Amino acid sequence: MIPYFLSILILFKSSSEVECVSVAVCSLLETGIAGVFGPQSSVTSMHVQSICDAIDVPHVETRWDFQLQRADMSINLFPRPSVLSHAYVDLVKIWGWRSFSLVYDEHEGVIRLQDFLKEAQINDWRVQLYQFRPPTLIGISSGESNRLAQQVGMMTESHNYLITSLSDKRLSVTSNTTSFQDLHTIDMEDFKYGKTNITGFRLVDENNADLQALVVELNTKWSGAIRKLDFPIKTIRTETALMYDAVQLFAKALQDLDGSKSIYFPPISCDSGLRGLDGSSIINFMKPVSCDHFC
Repeated sequence: MIPYFLSILILFKSSSEVECVSVAVCSLLETGIAGVFGPQSSVTSMHVQSICDAIDVPHVETRWDFQLQRADMSINLFPRPSVLSHAYVDLVKIWGWRSFSLVYDEHEGVIRLQDFLKEAQINDWRVQLYQFRPPTLIGISSGESNRLAQQVGMMTESHNYLITSLSDKRLSVTSNTTSFQDLHTIDMEDFKYGKTNITGFRLVDENNADLQALVVELNTKWSGAIRKLDFPIKTIRTETALMYDAVQLFAKALQDLDGSKSIYFPPISCDSGLRGLDGSSIINFMKPVSCDHFC
């Protein structure tokens, strides 16, 4: 059987250029690896996906992806857009909304909600789209933007907000729509007594015992360090939780596969024409597995 731990090679690339990422991935493959995780960029990730598919090496992703069809050697733990949109639609129907606004900062935001918009058309909902220009928030902290929203009357008991996506740099507010992925990491104290209905969906299971133990461990390790983030931490980001689950799922697949055959991960050159030996088997072992982890 394989060990109960994996040896991880972490490679940080500041450049998002496809050529740089290709060189980085090929250098990793030459060390003899079981699979590739990431990157999070959609353009570079699709390129990595094509490399892994060509040489039969598993490619594991944890990012939002609009593609319905995936490469044979790729698996993505992030929920499908259609699944998320279905959840949004169900909630809007429960609330009885008939008219609302969607605020987005990038065109990708509209793509993310295309299934929701189709359902809105079917239900004859009146939807207004507004693009929120990023430069508007330059130099404005999240706390200041929250107070500004309150001052202009956007945070009253007559306002309702659904968070469907959350920027890494700011909390974008949508009139009856905003963001979901990491709303649980945001301090909502400023809105506590405003009676505003702010709702989001959380993928992270904060009641998970392993997650709670991890948070305690991280706070213990970082207690003496100077950190820019709020301290102590109370939870983790969705991206972190999904990556944890992805590694656990991958390790479980390796362990199950190793119980049925001898597995080997030879060094592979992107230019040699050689292919991995067990990539397809690993992917097949991963797909039916259901794990009770962070998400």
